[in-house]
Amino acid sequence: MHCIYGTDVDTEVGYLYDVKRFTGEVPPAPHKIRQGPGDGTVNLRSLQSCRQLGPMVSPAHLLYTLLSGSLDALVPSAGPDSECRSV
Repeated sequence: MHCIYGTDVDTEVGYLYDVKRFTGEVPPAPHKIRQGPGDGTVNLRSLQSCRQLGPMVSPAHLLYTLLSGSLDALVPSAGPDSECRSV
C-alpha cells in the first residue's frame, strides 16, 4: 500500500456559521472559513489517516511519502486513454 500525499498548501479545514442566519431552507454561506495545512483539497489530518492502517498492514507492505505542495503534477488527466506513470 502506498500513502502519497502533498501538504503545505492552504486547505479548508473548518467552517463557522452564524446560526441566526439559518432559516430552515438552503444554508447560508459560512461566516468564516478556517484554513490549515493540506494538499489544497483534503486537510493534512485526513491525509495522515493512512498511518492508522499501520497495525493492520505489514510494515514491509506500507510506504509513506509526504511531498511538499500539491500533487497535481502526479495525477494523470482523466480520459479513456489515460494511464498512471512514475515521475
